[in-house]
Amino acid sequence: MYNDSIPTVSILLPIFNASRYLRESLDSLFAQSFRDFEIVAIDDGSVDDSYRIAASYRDTRLRLHRQENQGLASTLNRAFSLARGRYIARQDADDIALPERLKRQVDFLDQNSDIFLLGTAAEIWEEHIRSPRQHNHPTDPTELAFAMLFDNFFVHSSVMLRREVFDAVGLYATSYERQPEDYELWSRVIRRFRCSNLPDVLQVYRECRGSICRSGQNPFRDRVVNLSAENLAFVNGAASPTLSHRQIACLMHNTKLPTKCLPLKTLASELRNAASSVCVAHARPFITLGNALQRRVEQLSHQVDQTRRRQASLINRGLRVISRLSTAIAVRNGHRYVHHD
Repeated sequence: MYNDSIPTVSILLPIFNASRYLRESLDSLFAQSFRDFEIVAIDDGSVDDSYRIAASYRDTRLRLHRQENQGLASTLNRAFSLARGRYIARQDADDIALPERLKRQVDFLDQNSDIFLLGTAAEIWEEHIRSPRQHNHPTDPTELAFAMLFDNFFVHSSVMLRREVFDAVGLYATSYERQPEDYELWSRVIRRFRCSNLPDVLQVYRECRGSICRSGQNPFRDRVVNLSAENLAFVNGAASPTLSHRQIACLMHNTKLPTKCLPLKTLASELRNAASSVCVAHARPFITLGNALQRRVEQLSHQVDQTRRRQASLINRGLRVISRLSTAIAVRNGHRYVHHD
């Protein structure tokens, strides 16, 4: 039987084959100092004991549903459609919310009506072992907006949003080309709303064997690059990404450029324009992003230099191959000649 009262917070909890850590995750939510919440949990076609574990809880704040496997983004969208709270929080079935997380986020959003999306810092655990690493992301809304042009700087399972954000920008994208679904959604959000991160560690982010974070190359990388290029285009007032936007995004993620690298001066100018646009949108002086911009330009300069070295090496290698082929053809045709480099 469900609790009929309207909660302050709805926690979206997708579940898929999460039996190993699900109880720890749920227990961390029920141990929150802030009590006025509901958990909208959807088992997305698990074949392990996940549903049985979730169903064993008798707390009426847990609203448990079951469906055939539809994937994470679709499951989150369904969970939102069932949510009733004015704040929407996320929790992964293998992560842990520290006791003060919900209270700290609700208090902050209540006191800062201009912030619409709020994450937190997080400890990183490798399976069940606490590591020395943490996710510490920008907290200043302007610095965060600039950083989000290039990559995702929210711990997905730590965020809390105002409900009206979804009404304004839409739900999670479900198409394969628009993944990762969190960076894609936050990119849309931050174009319209001010966002922030709390500096305090209020969440445990668990890296599990086989997850993207622990399995080597990120299969989402090319799509993250595309999203970054779109973000740069948007902030610079372009209808779609230009060559410079795409090259900046590629270089920031150390991916291969499909064309010859543009001059560093051209790319750095685009970065400065992006920083200026973010400052204007946030009504902040340009100096606000001075240090962040300098770090990005230095990173860009290094990547441009490395890329040009690689491209020059490939050209030289190609020329040597052509020379050897030409010599071989000449010998075969009885016209051997001596090649001078």
